[in-house]
Amino acid sequence: MAAACCVAVAHAMAKDVLHKLPLTQFYAVRTGAGAIVSFAAVVLLGDLPVLLSMSAPALLIVFGAGLLVPLLVNLLSFWSMRRMPLNVHAPLFRTYVVSVFILSLFFLKDEVWTPLSASAVIVTFIGVVAFTAAKKPDRHHKTPLKAIIVCLIGAFCFAVGKILWKKMGAVASPAIITFAGTMTCAVIFNIAYAVDRPETGPVKDQLIAIISGILVFVGGNMLVITALQHAPTAVVSAIHSTSALLIAALAFVFLGERWTRWQAMAALIIVAGLVMLFFR
Repeated sequence: MAAACCVAVAHAMAKDVLHKLPLTQFYAVRTGAGAIVSFAAVVLLGDLPVLLSMSAPALLIVFGAGLLVPLLVNLLSFWSMRRMPLNVHAPLFRTYVVSVFILSLFFLKDEVWTPLSASAVIVTFIGVVAFTAAKKPDRHHKTPLKAIIVCLIGAFCFAVGKILWKKMGAVASPAIITFAGTMTCAVIFNIAYAVDRPETGPVKDQLIAIISGILVFVGGNMLVITALQHAPTAVVSAIHSTSALLIAALAFVFLGERWTRWQAMAALIIVAGLVMLFFR
């Protein structure tokens, strides 16, 4: 839940400055801040000796995984986010829950499922889909089909990334996994920013991007990776997906993106699924 709150605030802040900063600068500043703070976490948690002693193949895996998540996931997610309202994008992206559930059945056979926990994941997913479908059509802003497809691809990549995070938990700590993935992102995005050399955006918007990067990469990802060590992947993903509600609520308060009556009812379904997860 703490990770869901971090992600909700981070995405609402990112949406607010996404159109105000050059895209390469937005990515470079955001991931750079996340890499710095996640490295500080590695040092403070005493994981630096472990990181330095890891074998070359292990380092290649944890740093290479960053090409998928957060790198590719961020590119797909924010590309689609720029082309649709936040309270459409957020629930649509959360369809990764069902992808995680299906993938875990094939690749994480040691995870034990009960009828209640499986039902809770399904109920949460239904609520997320219903929340998306209940969005009142905007005559002035039609969501392109391409943006929907890109968002769904990004969601699937995020699901694969969560399976990788679960697997990597056997060779590295959450802080190391978070730092490795974020650092890979930061290097690539900062190179792209140096090549692009766009006009620098306002300092205030850069600060917002920095804070959002710290929240999503350190507060969000590290907490999720930690949770994956203690619960089934799909259960963690279902709980994490509740950030869709928080994002939509923040979008309503700060961005004026309205809910419909049907969205409110769908939100109750998501909450019901969350309650079932806690009592599974």
